[in-house]
Amino acid sequence: MKEFTIKFSAAIGKLKEGDWLQWSQEISMALRAQRGWGYVDGSLTMPKTNTPKEVEWLAAHNQIVSALGTMVEASLQCELESIKDATIAWKLLKEKTHSKGQFPIWKTSHQPYATALYLTPQPAPPSLKSKTPLDPSLKGVCHPVKNG
Repeated sequence: MKEFTIKFSAAIGKLKEGDWLQWSQEISMALRAQRGWGYVDGSLTMPKTNTPKEVEWLAAHNQIVSALGTMVEASLQCELESIKDATIAWKLLKEKTHSKGQFPIWKTSHQPYATALYLTPQPAPPSLKSKTPLDPSLKGVCHPVKNG
């Protein structure tokens, strides 16, 4: 049987509710780098049954699901226990942790306004209408910094 190993960096945090977008991007890139993404997105289809290729394909799915299980909080690990298909595991994790299409609410000194902004558009309060120079330390956070 062909060797297939999936490893994730410890720098990628464990998935918890609301972290889907960041986590899924990091995990999918790691899977792509290790030639495992095709099992998750379904582009690597199951070979004929009762063949060595089928055994390899099933083992790869099982390993990916197990590796994903190491990258999620304990409550989600329980959800993955009986799943052996990487595509199903990925969809389940997304369903359980994605913000369901809600916009992120940015933490600001005007938190009530920021919350209301996404719920019902309304004019900005006078304190937000004045232009305040951007703190230079936030430049990379608010605006992409071009390399080179």
